[in-house]
Amino acid sequence: MIASTYKIEVILYAYKSKKAIQKIKQLIENSSGNNRIIVRFCDQYQLDRSKNFFELLDEFKDFHKFFYHHIFWDYIQSPFQIQEPRIRSSVADYILLIDDKINLNKNWDSNLLDFENNKNIIISGKGTPYFEQLNPFYVHHTRKESNQFELTQYIVDNFIFAHRNTFFNSENNGYILPRYLKYSGFEEVFSLQCFEKGIDIFSCPSDMYTEDLVNGFNDYDTYVPFSRIHNYNQVIRLFQSGRNDYVNIDKNVIDSFIEFHKFNFKNLAPLPYEKNDVSYATQDSVFDKMDGRRFLDGVKSINWYNIIKEKYAQNNHSR
Repeated sequence: MIASTYKIEVILYAYKSKKAIQKIKQLIENSSGNNRIIVRFCDQYQLDRSKNFFELLDEFKDFHKFFYHHIFWDYIQSPFQIQEPRIRSSVADYILLIDDKINLNKNWDSNLLDFENNKNIIISGKGTPYFEQLNPFYVHHTRKESNQFELTQYIVDNFIFAHRNTFFNSENNGYILPRYLKYSGFEEVFSLQCFEKGIDIFSCPSDMYTEDLVNGFNDYDTYVPFSRIHNYNQVIRLFQSGRNDYVNIDKNVIDSFIEFHKFNFKNLAPLPYEKNDVSYATQDSVFDKMDGRRFLDGVKSINWYNIIKEKYAQNNHSR
């Protein structure tokens, strides 16, 4: 049993969530009290809710730490693009990535630490996954309940726990998380990436946490400001050839991964019509930085010369 006090950084991403702040209070109340919990709340929402966030958690601030990051609801960055910089800057011993769909049960922190026990592993999801091909393009997995930690070698995107060093051990060509993806394909690629690096992935017992049926991001009918299938064909290329525009994976590793899961990911077909987002951050333009007067003054054109000039000046200033 682990008796030492550790720092666990919980990076919670939520998209237009009305209940995320209450979920954070719940996870603090359900922790063992033996470890310091650092919460980074990445709140993609219409309004800045930092005041509500800190007021609700004020009673815990003497032992735990809380950070609020407001992200405008219409930014096109994915959760993984938002999470990775927080992983890199973390000073905690352990990191847990979750979303507002997760309800952590009592003593979740000590239970995770007792099993991890300084091993080079990731704990993700719960139960045992079974795979089937949903259609020519996508894999679907269901999960059978389990009362123990199970070796699954498969990531679930809204519950990922590991030592900080383990996240860095998973890095491939500068990518800790495959942040070139925005939703579809993330689980498959990050699982394969960890498999290549010799990081075993275990699932939690089914009673470690519960999940809401839907949330603001995972419900497929909910509008999000970016393409969920952004760069999905890069996933197909990686499994079929061992390389895409971002990372390389040894073909023998891919074959072993397929053999373990008893599902041939190479049979997935590329999407005939890609829906990729633009490669730049849309909020960086001069036009986007203008206040509401742009809607009243009759702006009819965008001066691209000034946009490029401003970007050039920023780059020179940062050197």
